[in-house]
Amino acid sequence: MGKEVISGEDEHYHNIIKNSINGIILHRLVRNQGDENNHLILEINKTFQKLTGLGSEEVVGKSVSDVFEDTVILEKFKQLESTQKPIRFEGYFPQFHKDLEIFTFPSGNDEYATVFTDISHRKYSERKKQEIKKELTSRLEQQSALSEISQLTLSSLSLKEIMQETMRIVAEALSVDYSKVLRFIPADQELEMEAGVGWDDPDIKSYRVPADLDSQAGYTLMSEKPVVVEDLSLETRFSGPQLLIDHQVTSGVSVIIGQLEDPYGVMGVHTIAHRIFSPYDVEFLQSVSNVLASIINQHQISQELEKSEMRYRLLAENASDMISTHNLDTKYTYASPYSLELIGYLPEELEGNNASLFIHPEDLENIEKTQEKILTTKKVTTINYRLKHKNGNYVWVESTARLLNPETGEMIVLTRDISERIQTEQELKRSEAKYRTIFENTGTVIAIIEPDGMVTVLNHKFQEVFGIPPEEVVGKKKWYDFIYKDDMEVMKEFQRRRLAGDKDLPGSYDFRFWDVRGNLKHAFINVDLIPGTENILASISDVTSLKKTESKLKEELSITKSLARIYTPLVTPDSSMEQIGQAVLGEAKKLTKSKYGYVSSTDQGTTQQWGYGSKNTLVDCQADLVAPHWNIEQDEPYPGLWGYCLNTREAFFTNSPQLHPSSQGTPPDHVPLKNFLSVPVLLGDELVGQIALANTETQYHEEDAKAITRLAEFFALAIQKKRSDDEIRNSLKDKEILLQEIHHRVKNNMQIISSLLNLQSSFINDPEAIDVFRESQNRVKSMALLHENLYQSRDMDRVDFRQYVKKLTDNLLITYSTSSSYIQKEITVENVKLNIETAIPCGLIINELLTNSLKYAFPNGEKGRIYLKIYAKEDKYVLLLGDDGVGLPENFNMESTQTLGLRLVHNLVNQIDGQLKIRPSKGTCFEIVFQELQYKKRI
Repeated sequence: MGKEVISGEDEHYHNIIKNSINGIILHRLVRNQGDENNHLILEINKTFQKLTGLGSEEVVGKSVSDVFEDTVILEKFKQLESTQKPIRFEGYFPQFHKDLEIFTFPSGNDEYATVFTDISHRKYSERKKQEIKKELTSRLEQQSALSEISQLTLSSLSLKEIMQETMRIVAEALSVDYSKVLRFIPADQELEMEAGVGWDDPDIKSYRVPADLDSQAGYTLMSEKPVVVEDLSLETRFSGPQLLIDHQVTSGVSVIIGQLEDPYGVMGVHTIAHRIFSPYDVEFLQSVSNVLASIINQHQISQELEKSEMRYRLLAENASDMISTHNLDTKYTYASPYSLELIGYLPEELEGNNASLFIHPEDLENIEKTQEKILTTKKVTTINYRLKHKNGNYVWVESTARLLNPETGEMIVLTRDISERIQTEQELKRSEAKYRTIFENTGTVIAIIEPDGMVTVLNHKFQEVFGIPPEEVVGKKKWYDFIYKDDMEVMKEFQRRRLAGDKDLPGSYDFRFWDVRGNLKHAFINVDLIPGTENILASISDVTSLKKTESKLKEELSITKSLARIYTPLVTPDSSMEQIGQAVLGEAKKLTKSKYGYVSSTDQGTTQQWGYGSKNTLVDCQADLVAPHWNIEQDEPYPGLWGYCLNTREAFFTNSPQLHPSSQGTPPDHVPLKNFLSVPVLLGDELVGQIALANTETQYHEEDAKAITRLAEFFALAIQKKRSDDEIRNSLKDKEILLQEIHHRVKNNMQIISSLLNLQSSFINDPEAIDVFRESQNRVKSMALLHENLYQSRDMDRVDFRQYVKKLTDNLLITYSTSSSYIQKEITVENVKLNIETAIPCGLIINELLTNSLKYAFPNGEKGRIYLKIYAKEDKYVLLLGDDGVGLPENFNMESTQTLGLRLVHNLVNQIDGQLKIRPSKGTCFEIVFQELQYKKRI
């Protein structure tokens, strides 16, 4: 600053300017004739130099246009020059890399002062607050989205619909351009699109990508953690798949769905713009993946779950003012042209219509009361309500009405759109309402839990699930008071590690709890730390019914598989009662996890019981569960535990055998009984046998008794079949009549078994179990056709195989009618007649191989051809059965396959001393060469 003589007062103000904490410049207006006026800088203080980095030598004596680069500052100086009124403005100024508040004002004749205040710290704080608010909002939305996805487990949607809905929710919660689920297909080492949002390719549903380093999804399968991509064009870990390149993807995250060792597939989200996904975003996506994996697991057992509520939200349209008149019946007599913009109707569409047609039903009663008030008081009245737009939405409006004609009741109404105003006025209230709505209506228990386990917040869903009002728990009980003891330590350990910052903990898992009535229930919980605290936000869903359904379906599937395994000895003509009994006993022990047991049958003539005891496999146990042999009078009761179910004709079990009223103890060398289960074998009202089991791993339950009763029904059919065979042999001497009756009864018995299977399958929803029943039915039908063929044939010892094959193939094509409509069949069978010993295995072989072709050769409705040829070659027969479908998997081994049908084919080919080859061809072709088995005449 230049030296000059300064008065005392001037020196005082000069010192104030010089030592001010704000930057100050003094400048004078220089008026130029013909040119634009300019401001010449006279003086600056030290704070201005520190604030801007501009020293006195760079500023003083120069024009403001030479010093300041920002046009906003120069324009404000011009405005000051014109108005001579103080101006205050603020903003970010790149020249100084700061946020500044600038206050400029006249200080004398053509002289001005401008004050510069650094507000960077305040602006930074405001931005930081916005970022924190945005993050908290995002976390709440993600938690809400996760809760909404969890509720899909209770819906009736199909798995694909749940996946698609999940992808929509995820895309909205994370604000991404694309989301997708890819299912891993191990046989093809590929990933196939199951669901997705944002992809514009019409064939995207059939999109596949290799499960290798050629794609982000393939790389994710090989990783143990989520894969985050900041810039796909710079990615070196894997190649960018064409789908992502075509859709201009830049950033993304992908996670594995399911267990690392056996994943269902990969879930991913992607954005076009560059984006750095936060750890919270990744954690949210992983939590969604965990929930989706649980849903997938549940849908493999049951495709239907409980329905959840659908939420709908009315969107209000922005509108302006509308003038209208109404008669006493509230009909429009006039509407201004602005009605079109307000509610989408032209004036002529409104005139003559009753206004109540456009008013929300919930507001009608209030509108009617307001109309009565106006007619009574004749005062101007204002009311807020909702009008229905032509597009179906409702608009919040404010109407001011006054009586226009007291004699006619005509009113004039000024209506304006107040949606935006209400939104502004009630922002805080709506935010709280939204939180409360989510909190109370997510369909799950929501709780906030302190680090020591004390519950501080609960919604009312807690009472529905746990049976206790929230007010009796909040601030009074700890969360662990309700947890099942075996799960409590695990949850406490999770809590300790979560507070310690462990990021590898699961965000959701199952646990068990006690309700107020002492019932042990199952729950699914999502947990997360509330930002800035050590408190936990937990969302708990009661999945007890789902667990029970899952357990019941698993039990039903186990029983069905057991019935399928005893199928062969049950229906094979040469199976003895001993073989059938041992098969039934083995499956009974597996189903109930019993160590001991026996299966017995009563002698039809003497009521004497005989049986087949199970052999103990433990070295330290010296005795078996021995089947008693009785010879009693008809009306005499059977003694002891062994005879209890025979007397009552009902299944029973006891987990305290020594205390049961019927107990008479056990023989000295008999194995000690820990628990006991026994089921009578009944044919109608006739007692024909018994299945008994002992010493299961834990305790017997009602489900065990029901399962063994199912086995007993099949055992009774076997006994009936054997009895029928014996009765026919003993009572009929004529060979032809005897054989006809045998085949007729066998066919009937087969039909009974088929009907039982069909009846049972109607109670099962699991696709795998239904397939097992349907395949079992087809096997029974294939043998029933043979016996029907023999029964109707003159040649009672040989089967007309050409006629039999035609019926068998027609039956299978009807069974798989959805496939047969697009499949061409070619059946060529020479005039071949086989004895029943050879025909039954051949028929079962054809049934299994043809079923395989119908089910698997032509996926997705593809067209194709199935062919079957049988012809004689020298002293042997050749059976060719194949298709031109997708073929067998690579490295397929007939002898090591785990498929029940193909294992049965392998065993049946050995049974007829045949040779099985798989011919190379387009599709699949089995060649079986065999000879007719030779057996001695039975009668």
